[in-house]
Amino acid sequence: CKNDSICSIQPSGDLFCECKNSFYGARCELSPEELAQLANQVNDLLNNINSIDLNDASNVAKISQLSE
Repeated sequence: CKNDSICSIQPSGDLFCECKNSFYGARCELSPEELAQLANQVNDLLNNINSIDLNDASNVAKISQLSE
């Protein structure tokens, strides 16, 4: 666990981190700023996916079939 988080071992033997100071992630490795940046990147990616029209999607499918 990172960033002054509280670590404990679960009965299953897995490590559990209780994050402090607004950190996030399985090991409290993401600061609020990093999390916001990651969320923006995911949002941009989803917007790009949503902007692909059916003709573009068909062309991508055809290209991927050619490479097999």
